Amino acid sequence: MVTYETGQSYGEILIATPNNDIILSASLHDVSKTSIEGGDFVYFDRDRNLWRCRFAPQKVGNHTILIFGCKKDDSKRSTSNCTVEFTFDIDHLPATPISYPLTWSHFFDYQLEIIKPVNTRFIDWPPDKNSPYCEILVRSPDDVYVSAKIADSVSSKTIENGDLINFNSQESLWQCLFAPSMNYSSYKLTLFAKRFNENQSNCVAQFDFKQLPKSTLQNYMSFPLTYTPFGEAKCHLFEPLDGILKRGSKIKFRCRIPGAHVVSITVDGQWLKDDPASGMDENHLFQREIQSTIRQTMTELRDNYEKAQRKLETADANFKKKCSTLVEIPQFQHSSHTLLQQNGQLYGLEKFWVFLKYSRQKPKINRKLEEILKNYKNLEDFRVDGASFPQHFFLTKSNYTFEAIAVAVAKNSDTSNSLKPMKKNGAHVFSSGFQFI
Repeated sequence: MVTYETGQSYGEILIATPNNDIILSASLHDVSKTSIEGGDFVYFDRDRNLWRCRFAPQKVGNHTILIFGCKKDDSKRSTSNCTVEFTFDIDHLPATPISYPLTWSHFFDYQLEIIKPVNTRFIDWPPDKNSPYCEILVRSPDDVYVSAKIADSVSSKTIENGDLINFNSQESLWQCLFAPSMNYSSYKLTLFAKRFNENQSNCVAQFDFKQLPKSTLQNYMSFPLTYTPFGEAKCHLFEPLDGILKRGSKIKFRCRIPGAHVVSITVDGQWLKDDPASGMDENHLFQREIQSTIRQTMTELRDNYEKAQRKLETADANFKKKCSTLVEIPQFQHSSHTLLQQNGQLYGLEKFWVFLKYSRQKPKINRKLEEILKNYKNLEDFRVDGASFPQHFFLTKSNYTFEAIAVAVAKNSDTSNSLKPMKKNGAHVFSSGFQFI
């Protein structure tokens, strides 16, 4: 029979194993044999060289504890062997009940410690309800790097720019910030970790977050985009935390970048001149104020991208549909080009040749048409003296570039969207390892 530990909100079982290649896990079940989510927490105590199995029932009644064991070599198997069973009878709940976060074995391998929240898998908003983000604080050894993500708990869709991981050098803590989206109601916050000499991060812990009603939470935000060197260098971005900068406003940057001596900034692809009044201090804290000249906000950029993407998808779908039903080109009599008297129009054939060459697509086409296309190696082969074709479509050697071809085709083809050069606008990259738009 297991009982509450004195002064604690959990019951504990201590187990010593004969050697270090044994891994234990456990589960807590109520009287209906339903597993209690967040009801167990099992880890290896290196100081005492034994396993601590803690259990926190969340309602009154009889509970069953199951403890499983397997060898490390078999730890990736979906099942382990049940080694022992206990009864945990609860006649009252503690004043502060516990609900443990989901943890993986790497959590203990990396010797991580959750500083906030304490003894709960649920993440709450700070007292200021207008704050658009919440936080998890994690302590790790010096050679361990922590990352995270926030995802919808139903669809598992990751929230874009919904997390920011800072390293607080004064407290030696990882500050994991999470900003929910207004489109979902509940979230899973997952922490990852890896040593600096490892190539892949591993899941270590997962928390649950239930969003406040929209009427209560007034502000939503997206964090700036950070890159791997930002975390590996243990940087700390103090401001701005909002990744969407207001057009025409003064922006103050304050970021600690350990080991850096010079920081350069680009805005709309243009390098800013060094400012003698700003720079890196002896604590590796970079500060600078700039005037925002952002051409597009994140919302405008995303909307424009989505519109362009839909046009491209529509054009490609229409083209594939036409290609799948293509048997022969409609007959067209043209006095200046006898080769195609029974097979189509030279002007249309030229556009189709350009599309095949520069889109790099390989649709299935009629064999006869394929043989005809083999006669054309470049655009000069389509020139016909006296032909009444649009003059702007013919390109001289001086303007024989992909862009010129794309523009020419765009004026004459329904599928021209697939040939237009893609251009990225509004990207603002900072060499310190993060990005604002």
